[in-house]
Amino acid sequence: MRFALKDFAPVLATRDSEGRPFLLIGGQAVYKWANRYAAEEPGMEQWRPFTSKDIDFQGGRNEVIRLAKALGVRAHFPDKRLMTALVGVVPFNIGGEPTTAEFLWSMPGVKRALAEKLAVEHEAYGLRLRVLDPVSLLASKLYLALRVKQDERRDVEHMRIMVLCVRAFLRETLRGVETGDLPARGWLGAIERVLKLAEASRGLKAARDLEVDWIQALPLIEIAASTHRAAIQLREKRLPLWQTKLNRRLKTALAKPARQ
Repeated sequence: MRFALKDFAPVLATRDSEGRPFLLIGGQAVYKWANRYAAEEPGMEQWRPFTSKDIDFQGGRNEVIRLAKALGVRAHFPDKRLMTALVGVVPFNIGGEPTTAEFLWSMPGVKRALAEKLAVEHEAYGLRLRVLDPVSLLASKLYLALRVKQDERRDVEHMRIMVLCVRAFLRETLRGVETGDLPARGWLGAIERVLKLAEASRGLKAARDLEVDWIQALPLIEIAASTHRAAIQLREKRLPLWQTKLNRRLKTALAKPARQ
């Protein structure tokens, strides 16, 4: 059984010890962003329905215990001798169907502190949600798509969705920069993270083995049309240098045989 994010409302309503929503990660975070941007990125429609069998959060033991108490169930914890990012699992039912909320101490490909710092808060389903930012989510899904066997997993699909979500997110934040509602520095920082991700070894491997087109992660039309100084400097200086560097590295990467 697969569930939409709104089906987890009782879980999403629970707060951590600081009164904040749990930090949503994983597949349900991907689908939160997909639902937000699907109207302006119709290419995502091929991956509907946006549903998952469970829900994941970044958190610690205290968060696991708080959720279990709120739902009136018993939490499960891994053996302390195991070296695992899994902190604990809270089993419960939705409409009589079993599911789980899993808490990870950190995500592969994203530092814990950075995930907390860049988390985005949104209103949805009458609740305040805290969600991993799109660029970090793309980085995490990229890592999993390349490093973890995809039997019964959807990390490659999630990664492709997040490429489009990142483009929409950067488009949306550029609009905020142009109206003065958002600082240009934050937008440029997010752009730079995408550029670095693409030209890193992991990004090059994704381009070679999974045919990821990193250009698609950027709102190039909006950047080209913008009259904001930050966008002008980006398109006239940083982007041409990046594209030259990326093309050179891709040429080298494509000359190497893909690992089976």
